[in-house]
Amino acid sequence: MEEVIIWASPDGCNAAKGTQSDPFTLRAAVEAIRGKGFLNTRIMLKSGMYLIDEPLTMGAQDHNIRFQAEESGKALLCGARPVRGWEKGEINGVAVWYRDMEPEYGDFRSLFDGKASLPRTRYPKQGFLHVQKVDERDAIIRNDPNVYLQKGMYAFPEDLRDFHNVQDVLVKVLHYWKDETANLKAMNLEDGKLDFSRRMTMTIKPGDRYFLENVLEELRDPGEWYFDRVTRRLYYVPRPQDEIETTVLYAGATDQLIVIDGASGLTFDGLRFTMSDWRIPVGKIFPEGADHHQAAFDVAAAIDVCNASEIHFTGCRFDNILSTCLKFGVNVQRFSITHNLFYYIGANVIFLVGENLPVDDPRVTREFIIEDNHIYKYGRRFYNATAIGVLLAREGKVINNTIHDGFTIAITIGWVWGYGHSVTGNILVKRNHIWKVGQELLADMAAVYTLGVKEGVVITENTVHDVQANLKYGYGGWCIYMDEGSCDVTVTKNLIYRCNSTNFYQHYGRDNLIINNIMAFGDEASASAFRVQPHVGYHLIRNIMVTRNRPFISLKDLK
Repeated sequence: MEEVIIWASPDGCNAAKGTQSDPFTLRAAVEAIRGKGFLNTRIMLKSGMYLIDEPLTMGAQDHNIRFQAEESGKALLCGARPVRGWEKGEINGVAVWYRDMEPEYGDFRSLFDGKASLPRTRYPKQGFLHVQKVDERDAIIRNDPNVYLQKGMYAFPEDLRDFHNVQDVLVKVLHYWKDETANLKAMNLEDGKLDFSRRMTMTIKPGDRYFLENVLEELRDPGEWYFDRVTRRLYYVPRPQDEIETTVLYAGATDQLIVIDGASGLTFDGLRFTMSDWRIPVGKIFPEGADHHQAAFDVAAAIDVCNASEIHFTGCRFDNILSTCLKFGVNVQRFSITHNLFYYIGANVIFLVGENLPVDDPRVTREFIIEDNHIYKYGRRFYNATAIGVLLAREGKVINNTIHDGFTIAITIGWVWGYGHSVTGNILVKRNHIWKVGQELLADMAAVYTLGVKEGVVITENTVHDVQANLKYGYGGWCIYMDEGSCDVTVTKNLIYRCNSTNFYQHYGRDNLIINNIMAFGDEASASAFRVQPHVGYHLIRNIMVTRNRPFISLKDLK
């Protein structure tokens, strides 16, 4: 089978021939082969930065294409526009650079230096402020006491200042297993009332932690920036190594790089995906638009795949992607994510979200491999995001991945609360190394988590350690955590140690087998459970448990 090779370059031409010496732009390369019926096509990407200011879309006419970097890691698909041409000024008594931004830059929320995401201004600079009180008139009170959908709260008036452009200020509220994000709508300096631009999801309570972002009055530290949406002026505090004539920064242009819907046989090989923006998520579960209360579920994906098959990412680098990175949605089969590096991801890294269909339905998202990836510094913008989330998918492997430095769950399996039907099953979670999870920011979390899975889930030969939830403002920092309705899961031959709750915990479930594991140095105990039900919750057999003056099994929370 003869292979068709097309060349693309960052400075290519739409009217080119597509040869190595006369390359297309990336979009023109895709258009040149679209619908031609080629059985095997390779698009070779020359080194350089490809600006993606709106997503590259791939549909039913796109199939059997390999996107390959001419030199691995040197072809950059970038979701940010360059910013240069600075002027000197002063803000808050500090020397700054500034630039008036043209309309095509939009209302960006991120700025990069080509290697890292630069910090927005934050108030306070370190630590948190605390909620004074809430008013039930700001809430929509339903049956769930954790979900009040509030549109405001009260700060302590002494914590507030007369902030410039209040509606540019972002508020971030942390409680239990979620962090909330909204812009301010209004602020009352006398009583401390803060009104939000959108309803928050989880119930805000007195004492909850929060902080503010994009505050002009806090612009002072090198590397910080502030964007005034009213005047469209960008301010930046230069670092010692910056030179005004040559420094180029990058403003986020889009939170989506590639959208695949209906395509088949696409491989992305050796590419670098970098510097994409983020937006405040709008959810579908609540008519008011509040986002889901778990796993950064509604955050948009930089690469969004649905109704597709044979989609593969291998040997790629993903960095400074400030939304969810890879999402495989409904009706995706036979796909893989192997040998990739993921660094500084804003929300979820690899997220599988099909539909909860009957297991024999041909539209089930299934047959996947997530193997030999290195994931670190995930959830940097949305703290409750996961590294690998297999929510509604089946028949897959999550093996040999290295995951560390996140604020909540590293690997989550399942998305059904209770004993109802769950399509998620036949998943092997094997030989993953996971550590530095939680970091005392959120609570009710673990390194490996299951929710309502029903069959064929095996968690084996993993090494999990250093899991730290915030127990002052919540509960539960476990190594392995089986949540509501998990059944017939096998947990075996794992080494799990150093966590600030118990090494293994089950909320409630049925007939789970916990056998031949080593559990060590849980701050509360080695194993625990929560709910008594009229069946066996889990079988604890031949495990080695090591503690320092703590019980092997804790039943203190059993109800």
